[in-house]
Amino acid sequence: MKKRTLALLLATVLMIMPIMTACSGGSQQSGGGEGIKERTFKLAHIRPAGSSADINVNFFKDEVAKASDGKLTMEVYPASQLGDYTVVMERVAIGDVEMQIAPLGTNMNKAFGLSNAPYIVENWEQAKETFKSGGTLVNAMSALMEENGLKFLATYPLYFGGG
Repeated sequence: MKKRTLALLLATVLMIMPIMTACSGGSQQSGGGEGIKERTFKLAHIRPAGSSADINVNFFKDEVAKASDGKLTMEVYPASQLGDYTVVMERVAIGDVEMQIAPLGTNMNKAFGLSNAPYIVENWEQAKETFKSGGTLVNAMSALMEENGLKFLATYPLYFGGG
């Protein structure tokens, strides 16, 4: 039951996060209890500490720790502390960093630029359709990410709108 609860919580929380990339690296220690091994993930993002994105990331970190009885923990690195998002994206691909919340950089594949092409949508209704899980764009980006050693987890409509 705990595994199902954790999976549901993770899926729910990931729905509110920006694009995340993950790889299978990371530190692991032997752990007991319900089959969850103790694990610490490095989670990098580009926004400043205290920003709405940082608040969401820290909420995610806390919820994962609670749901796993403290066996899964996140070390959060805001404000590009581990390097700019293109460098961190490469570090995720090789397993040096487990997760990143940032736009996709075109340094690994020029086609990643499609995910943040200007004017790809004109309104929120189009955005909901274009960026939905299982949609054409998200599926195409997911496949490209897999080819480059990355795993797509979710999108979050950060920076939509204007002044």
